[in-house]
Order: sequence, then C-alpha cells, then structure tokens
Amino acid sequence: MKKKRFLVLLLLMATVLPACSFSDSKENGILLYGNPDSVDLATDPYQSKLQVQALYHVKELEKEGLKSLIINKTTILQMMDKQLLRDGADPTKAANIKKLDQLTDKNVLLFASSSKQSDKLLPSLPTIYDGNVQVGTKRNGITSIFVVEDAIYDSLPQSEKSISLMQFHKASAAKDAYNDIHHVKKQMIVMD
Repeated sequence: MKKKRFLVLLLLMATVLPACSFSDSKENGILLYGNPDSVDLATDPYQSKLQVQALYHVKELEKEGLKSLIINKTTILQMMDKQLLRDGADPTKAANIKKLDQLTDKNVLLFASSSKQSDKLLPSLPTIYDGNVQVGTKRNGITSIFVVEDAIYDSLPQSEKSISLMQFHKASAAKDAYNDIHHVKKQMIVMD
C-alpha cells in the first residue's frame, strides 16, 4: 500500500512539475566585475548572443577590510541610463539619485546603506550622502560607492576594475552563460 501511494505521488509529481515553468526567469542580463583582463575573457565567448554590451571602468578602494567603488560622474550617468543603479533596500527598483547635480570638483558623493558610513575618500573634500544605492541587485562585497568628478577620478592612484553589462537576446542564454563564467564576480539582472 505504501509502495502504491509512493508511485502515485511520483507519477503526480512527474506530470505536474514539468507544467510548472521554472525557466520563466526574466533575468536576461549579467553584470561581471573584476580586473579588466578577466572580465574581457569572460565576455568574449558570448559576443554573438548579446543584444547589448557595455563596459564601465571603476576603481576599488579597500580600507579596514571594507571595499568601496569609486566611479566618475560620466560613468554614473551611463549606468543610470541603463538603470544599473538600484535601490539598496529594494533592488527591484531603480535608485532615486537626488544629489548628483550637487557634485563638483570640491566634494564627493557617497552611496551606502547608511549615512553613518560616511568614509572620507579624500580628507580634503566634504562627502555628501545620497542614499542606499548599489550597482545591480547585489552588493557583492561592496559596502559603498563614491562618485567623483572625472578629473578627480583620473588623479586617484587605485587601479581600474571593469564592470561589464551583458544583455542577452534570451534569458536562457544568460542563465547558461552565468553558469559557465568563473573567476569574476557576477550577478543576474533583469534588463528591459
């Protein structure tokens, strides 16, 4: 009797589960983060499957075990255009950036989960906190983002990292690529 129930349950699962689509994911994009050579190597095999690709250069600052990104104003505007900056409290929503117009060569804009995280990137410049904003849907170990004018960015000694946006024609191709890519930080995202 127990064997019969188990077989019925197994048969029911075999007929019902395929009807439930687990592949209806709308995540058709991947964000890659790492050193430029690794990101290029991870991106190259998928060129023919991409609808959109964009490459952004950022710098990484590690201070007291915490990692921050440093992004210039031009790059932030490009990321905003692609809606890559997300609300840290609800990453399904685009970030509401209010103070970018206040950024000058005499200050630094800070995105972090808390205004208490007002680390000083450059002690000589005041920091303006502009909310809980992140790149993509996950922080991936990045605690804060500093936005600076392009000239200040160019003068900073940190080496550049790359963030690559890969938007695929099909979500299934994005998922396959995501599973195949190693040696860089990565996250799946939904692109319109």
